[in-house]
Amino acid sequence: MVNRRRILVVEDERIAAVDVTRQLEQSGYDVIATVDSGREAVEKTGSLHPDLVIMDIRLKGPIDGFHAAKTIRTGFGVPVIYLTAYPDAAETGEESARFAGHAFLTKPFDPAALVSRIEQVLEETERESAAHIRWLRSAMDAVADALLFISADGSVEFANAAAESLLGSGRIDLLGSRIADTVLVTDEHTGRSLSDAVMKLSENGASSELRGYLERRSGSAVERIPVSAEVGLYPGGNGVENRGAAVTIRDITKEKAAEEELRKQALHDELTGLPNRRLFDEHLLHAMWMRKRNPEYLFAVLFLDLDGFKGVNDNYGHQAGDALLVEIAGRFRENLRPTDAVARIGGDEFVMLLDNVRDRDNPVAVLERLARLIGEPFVYEGRPITVTVSIGIALSTEGTGGLEDFFRRADSAMYQVKMSGKNGVRIFEEDR
Repeated sequence: MVNRRRILVVEDERIAAVDVTRQLEQSGYDVIATVDSGREAVEKTGSLHPDLVIMDIRLKGPIDGFHAAKTIRTGFGVPVIYLTAYPDAAETGEESARFAGHAFLTKPFDPAALVSRIEQVLEETERESAAHIRWLRSAMDAVADALLFISADGSVEFANAAAESLLGSGRIDLLGSRIADTVLVTDEHTGRSLSDAVMKLSENGASSELRGYLERRSGSAVERIPVSAEVGLYPGGNGVENRGAAVTIRDITKEKAAEEELRKQALHDELTGLPNRRLFDEHLLHAMWMRKRNPEYLFAVLFLDLDGFKGVNDNYGHQAGDALLVEIAGRFRENLRPTDAVARIGGDEFVMLLDNVRDRDNPVAVLERLARLIGEPFVYEGRPITVTVSIGIALSTEGTGGLEDFFRRADSAMYQVKMSGKNGVRIFEEDR
């Protein structure tokens, strides 16, 4: 069956509109509508998607044919043939060119000339359209984000070069494949899949965004890539609306890494890389929650203050003091269990959380060993530097309260060590 060309007729004289429509239909064209104003011409072009508009220059309303044609041509890419009764065709042609119309015919016109001009304009438009499509494909291939057009039945109709690269599949494998099988993106918060978002779009027209991970398979291995994806309507032509979905996928690996780095900076001490007070509080709150659920669970909070650290700064300089803090932080990391936590909360002060201690003596034994490690000489620029540490312990069995209560008890026990000559370990007890 031959595809009949669809034409919109814009003519303010009813008799002329009927005559043009009759001649067009006799010549094998399909007149999809006739209107008599510039505003209606633009609206019908947008809703009916004709192949061509035949338009008088003088129309009803404030919008004449020149301005209506300019909007139709630039806004919808539909060619326009002007109809005019002006005797000066050269002037009309100049005006029509200035306002982006394709061609013109003077009234009255020969039916054969009308058909000839229509076919000429449509042929030129098809050539322009083919060139534009090639340009558009090149432009979409230059886009850094992956771009996919998905049909209403969920199959991939178009994929740009970035989609091939991100998905790890050639275009020959992507085109015609089912998005549910090919593009495996899942939102990290809702668990919703990209294919589900595409199907929901076809049902209710609601666009959506996902932020999560793309699973890219290579043999038996699966790589998870952080991505963000947007799903929106992909309108069709020739009056077909909501043809499918336009999907954009962006690799956000660098963005996620930057976010993680910012989070690390917000939760860690800049000098030593240890957790800061904010992150330590999260660990302690978790331990308190565990203790509330299970009374048999025990933990200990420890406050550590280096003895003689001011002398290191005074005698060797602040660079030596910083190097010493970094070294001590490394010794902590190497000798604590993964479930324990240690943080630097300022200057030469540290706090620790010993997780799941067995009994009252257990944290004391651990900290005596750590104190010996801290007391081992630290060599700076060939010179040995030695410091000791005073440690206070607050056990989860000693009283109740919140975060600050544990810090107060551990700090009080540490202060008692300082007052007793430093370089020791003491457990806080309420009666002391």
